[in-house]
Amino acid sequence: MQFTVQAAIPFLTALCFAGLAVLVWVRAKRRDVGTRLTAYLVLMAAWSLSSSMMHAGLAPGQTVWWNRIVIALAVCYALLYYHFIHTYLGHAGLDGWLRVGYALAGPVVAYTLLGDVVRHAELVDGGFRTQFGAGLYAVVTPYALVFQVLVAYILVAQYRRTRDEMPAIESEIDDALAEGVEIAYLAAPVSIGRAGAK
Repeated sequence: MQFTVQAAIPFLTALCFAGLAVLVWVRAKRRDVGTRLTAYLVLMAAWSLSSSMMHAGLAPGQTVWWNRIVIALAVCYALLYYHFIHTYLGHAGLDGWLRVGYALAGPVVAYTLLGDVVRHAELVDGGFRTQFGAGLYAVVTPYALVFQVLVAYILVAQYRRTRDEMPAIESEIDDALAEGVEIAYLAAPVSIGRAGAK
């Protein structure tokens, strides 16, 4: 096992994610949001640690195993990030996408770990060489992509709301209006530019 710079950077990143997870868990004002964000940060710490192990100069079989774990955790982080955003924006419970995502997460992760996604991985002259199977493109990528697109969709859709649908505390909206903030309900920007610019 060699602890090189390529292994040290993700290891330090894993420690940072773990530290952030502890801070969020302890200081979260909304327990539901704190739980989702903590789960996401713990998963990212595990992903970074797996990446570190993948670059640690282990035997080829062990490198392949850690590479499979990295891919499996990447599948999970897309789902957990969507769940965090879903909860943060005030959506209660599990929507249909989360139900399907959690139902398929186990089989997709098992498929990833069984070997059709990463077939061979090794460090060669300090560089990482991986041979991916068809499963990466047929199963893993579409699964993760769905949740990345959903995050973008709900974040954009969130800003097209009425006052009653806003995920803000009522007093915050009142304070903003009292300070002169103008809220354009159910509006989408046509363009962004500077006043008086040509």
